[in-house]
Amino acid sequence: MKVINIFKLSIPFILSFIISILIGQFKIFIFLLSITLFHELGHIIMGLIVKYKVEKVIILPLGALTIFNKKINSNIIKELLVTIMGPIFQIILFFFINQDKYIYYNLYLLIFNLLPIYPLDGYKLLQIFLYNVIPFNKVNIITLLISILVLILLLILRPTSIIIYFIFIIFLYQILKEYKNIKYIFNKFLFERYLYNIKFKKNKLILKKEDMYKYKSHTFIINNLIKNEKEILAEMFDKP
Repeated sequence: MKVINIFKLSIPFILSFIISILIGQFKIFIFLLSITLFHELGHIIMGLIVKYKVEKVIILPLGALTIFNKKINSNIIKELLVTIMGPIFQIILFFFINQDKYIYYNLYLLIFNLLPIYPLDGYKLLQIFLYNVIPFNKVNIITLLISILVLILLLILRPTSIIIYFIFIIFLYQILKEYKNIKYIFNKFLFERYLYNIKFKKNKLILKKEDMYKYKSHTFIINNLIKNEKEILAEMFDKP
C-alpha cells in the first residue's frame, strides 16, 4: 500500500479548511494541522514498533485517528505504549516552538486530546484502565456515555462558542456511529477468543459471556459445571 493512500481527509476537515481560508485563519489552521500530524506520527511509529499494521489515518478538524489492523484482544502494554506516544510526541514539540501563541495552541490541543471523548487519546486511556476492572462490553458502553457527558459539559462551559458547537456535532456523530457498532465489536472480541490461542496471566471466574474482561482469561460456572473459555465459545460459534 502506498503511504499517500493511507491518509484520508474527513468531510469536517475539508469544511474546516475552507472556513479557515474564508475567515483569514489559514496560517493557524496549517499550524494546528502540523501539530496533529506530528502527534499522529508518534502513534504510527510506536504502532509499527509493536508490529501493528497501519490501515488508514483519518484527518479530523482538531486531530486525527489512526486505524490499526490489529486484534481487539491486544496486549495491554502495546496498547498503552501506542496510545501515550502521540501526547509524548506533542510534548516534545514544545522544545521546538518559540512563539507564545503557538505554544498555547499546542497546549490547548494536548489538553483537549486527553479528554475522555471518543476517539481521543484520553478516551483510549480511560478504556485501558477500565478494561482491568469492568467487563469488556460494559466498558464500551460506559465510556461512550462518559464521552457524551463531557461534550455536554463543554457546551455548558462555553455556550457561546461556535467552535464548541462544531466540535460537539462532529464528535457526537462519531460517538453514535461507534455505539451502533457495539454489538459487532463484542462479537468480534468473542470470535477472536475462540479463533486464536489468546491467554492472559489473570483468570476470572464468571457466569456468562457478557462478564468477560479484555485483559483476563475466564473460567465459567454454568449450571454448577465448570467450563473453560474455549468450551463456552465453541458452543456459540460451532453451531451450524
